[in-house]
Amino acid sequence: MKQTFFIYTFLVWTSLIFCQKNEIDGLKKYRAYTEKNLESNHWVSKFTLTNGLISSRESYFKGEKRSRYEFEYDKYGNKIMEIRTFDINEGFISDTVRIDLSYVEDSLLTKRKHLGMLEKYSDFNAQGKPQNLERTDVIFDFQTEKELYEYDKRGNISKITTYSETRKDDKTIEKQTEILSYLYDNRGNEIEIRREYSPEQEFPIYMIGGPSLYPVENYRYVYNKHGVWTKKFKTVNGREKLIRKRKLEK
Repeated sequence: MKQTFFIYTFLVWTSLIFCQKNEIDGLKKYRAYTEKNLESNHWVSKFTLTNGLISSRESYFKGEKRSRYEFEYDKYGNKIMEIRTFDINEGFISDTVRIDLSYVEDSLLTKRKHLGMLEKYSDFNAQGKPQNLERTDVIFDFQTEKELYEYDKRGNISKITTYSETRKDDKTIEKQTEILSYLYDNRGNEIEIRREYSPEQEFPIYMIGGPSLYPVENYRYVYNKHGVWTKKFKTVNGREKLIRKRKLEK
C-alpha cells in the first residue's frame, strides 16, 4: 500500500511536467482559486497563482488552517523549491525542500533529486518526452522502480508500466508490476484510468491520504469560458459523483 501511495503522488507531479500543461494558459487569467475535495472528508485548498503556476497553497479541514506552502519554479515552469511556512502543530515556520533538476539541450529534463530519491529520465521520443525512468533511493543505494512511458499524439501519457521492488528485509525483495492506461478529453484532462497489477491485487485498494483505487475510473468535467474546469465528476461501477469543485478569483 505504501508503494502504491508513492506511485499515486508521483503521478500527480509527473502529469504537470510531461503531459500537456493544459490549464496554465487558462489559469493565467486568475490570481487564485479555492478547491474543495469532496472525496477526502471535504478538505479545502486555497491556491494563489503567478503566471498560471501555483505560488502558494493553504490547506483547511473543517474551516481550520492546517498547513501552508510556497513554491518556486525554474524558467521551464518546473518546481524547484517547496517552502513550508505554516503547520498546525508547529505554527509559523520556514522549512525548505529543494528539488534539483538537470537538463540536456536546454529543456529536456534528465534528472530530478528530491528528499533522497533520484529520478533519471532517458530515451526521449520525437515529442521530447522521456520513455524510461529509473528511480533510486540514494540514501540506501537501492533502485526501487523502473517505469516505461507511452504517449498519445498530443503528448499526454497514455500508458505507464512500473516495475517496482520493495526491500522487506536483508533477504527478501518484493517485486510488483503496475500498468496504468489513460484517456483524455480534448483539453488534456484525464477521462479514464485503467489499472492492472502483477501479482494481482484486490480492488478497491484503500489509500492513506487519497481516494481508494479501482480497476477502471472515468471522469467528467465542467469548464468555464477560459477552458478551466470548475467541477470534476468521477464514475466507478456505473455510479457518478461530484468529487471536486473550484471557485476562481480574478
